[in-house]
Amino acid sequence: MKRILTICVALFVLCGVGTVLAQDAPFSCSGWAAENIAEANARGIIPAEQYFGNFSSPISRNDIAELLLGAYEKATHTRYEVEERMFTDTHSDAPEALRELGIMSGMGEDVFAPYGVTTREQMAKIILAFAAAVHEATLVLPTEYENSFVDFDVVSDWAKPYVERASLEGLMQGYEDGRFAPWDTVSWEQAIALVLRCVDLAQKPAPRIVSPAWDDVISSGKSLSVSVQSESDCTVYVRRVGEQGATRLNGAGKNTFSLSSGKLLKNSFYYIYAVSDGVISNPVRVYTDQYGLFLLDGADLKSGAQYLRWNGLPDVDEWQITLTEQRLSRHEGDIPPNQPQAYEVEGENSLWVTLNPNKKYTITLMGGEYTLTQEVFTRAVEQPDAERIANTYPTTKEEADALVTEVTVPVWRLKNGRKVSGKATLYVHNAIADKVKLVFEEIYNGAERFPIKDVGAYSWRGGTTEHNGGTAIDINAEENYCVYSNGTTVGTHWKPHEDPYSITPYGDVIRAFEKYGFTWGGDAWSNPRDYMHFSYLGT
Repeated sequence: MKRILTICVALFVLCGVGTVLAQDAPFSCSGWAAENIAEANARGIIPAEQYFGNFSSPISRNDIAELLLGAYEKATHTRYEVEERMFTDTHSDAPEALRELGIMSGMGEDVFAPYGVTTREQMAKIILAFAAAVHEATLVLPTEYENSFVDFDVVSDWAKPYVERASLEGLMQGYEDGRFAPWDTVSWEQAIALVLRCVDLAQKPAPRIVSPAWDDVISSGKSLSVSVQSESDCTVYVRRVGEQGATRLNGAGKNTFSLSSGKLLKNSFYYIYAVSDGVISNPVRVYTDQYGLFLLDGADLKSGAQYLRWNGLPDVDEWQITLTEQRLSRHEGDIPPNQPQAYEVEGENSLWVTLNPNKKYTITLMGGEYTLTQEVFTRAVEQPDAERIANTYPTTKEEADALVTEVTVPVWRLKNGRKVSGKATLYVHNAIADKVKLVFEEIYNGAERFPIKDVGAYSWRGGTTEHNGGTAIDINAEENYCVYSNGTTVGTHWKPHEDPYSITPYGDVIRAFEKYGFTWGGDAWSNPRDYMHFSYLGT
């Protein structure tokens, strides 16, 4: 007999069992997610391949299906058999199984889009359907809304009842600033947290690598022997740090496994780990032949708070790190790198740093007699709503007038040499109104207290400018001029660090706009150089 899905919050709260996190976990994640990931691993629902990856990265639709099907089978103690295949773009059973269970649907008649991403409003529907299927309950959706999310009005109409129900059930509570952010992309760590709130899975004992030990040096020219302690049969793998794929060692059972000589590369780092009943052991990291200095994270990072890690070396306890930021633009010669940031670390092989989107960072790491210099690149901010905005962009002034909305934002004004608080009003595309407010709030709260003399957004001009649809914003036009290759200018100058109204390349204004997906016209294109201009669609 089916139940109504008005399950008490206690059902969705993960009861911790005192999971101990490995000191040198092989994955990267947001600080809040580390314990969730360890809990999920203890319940055998994390794929080994992802356990060595970045959990703050977006999770694909296929990976969501695999994650949910694995949790469903463990929660219901069944193995689901697909009855009929419909999707033509995937051979995986998980999407078909979730379709038959009523948890996920396709993106078209025969299309699942396995490599696509999922927005938070889409995930609200999926996770409620998952909870209903696991608990054999009937999902009842609200018809009236009491939601307190500040951006609930921009949630798609079809998604509002799901977002409301997910909030009421304690599944999805939004961000600290009160936003639900319906179009943000769901990450691995967010999806795992949702699964853990829905089901109470038994913890399983993890296997343990007994030997070799962490940071042992082994010979690449000799066979590798691994000793394991496990309560049930397991398999053992070795994988080179920073690479995809793993090699399975010879052997079966609970204790001893081996890899023949010549399989490991010289002067390299490897993880050795065991898997038993889906639970992955804390890995052991070893070196082959000799020591070196390596960053343990990949060279393609998301922006925001990042956890830089490097390998430990014997007798090195103190590290000096410098981080130099460089804009990725067509005019690197005109815009030099930012001032380096210097750090000192003692007794740790890690450091939390804040990285900005779409930048090149040169990291110099010094410890003892070792020095490493490495370049890493941060990805641009994802804009799940940009395609929809572009596809529905106004072609007439009447269409544009119907799409824009008025926003009032806090700004700093410069009066008689003093900065005083004020407000500015502008008209922007209604789909980005909340982002615009957040941008200006960050500028206002920034250390610079950047003064804004004039600001404009929507203005029907014809042609292809983004001002036609309110997705472009100009700030202090005279002091941040637009200059064309033929010498024509709009405005009078751009003198960062000299004129207080001129925008600096690494200052609060650009950081705030780029954090929310805007492009700065000062170095985005070869012609013109439009230093006043920020556009959401990049034109």
